[in-house]
Amino acid sequence: DGGATGLEIIERLLTEAKTVLAKGSHLLCEIGYDQGKTVVELVGKVGGYGAVSVMPDPAGLPRLLKAVRQE
Repeated sequence: DGGATGLEIIERLLTEAKTVLAKGSHLLCEIGYDQGKTVVELVGKVGGYGAVSVMPDPAGLPRLLKAVRQE
């Protein structure tokens, strides 16, 4: 369950992943097709990631968040 906004679980994942991902590791996460801009902003709010992008799924919909662990 993503919570009221649908993003609570993604924020939790971003926050907790920082504690286990080595610098330079890639985080990949499926997102809602209409969440790309909001999720990129969330990654900036959480901090600790760079090279953030949203990539298309096989149908061409923006469904894959990619971020590289920094710090």
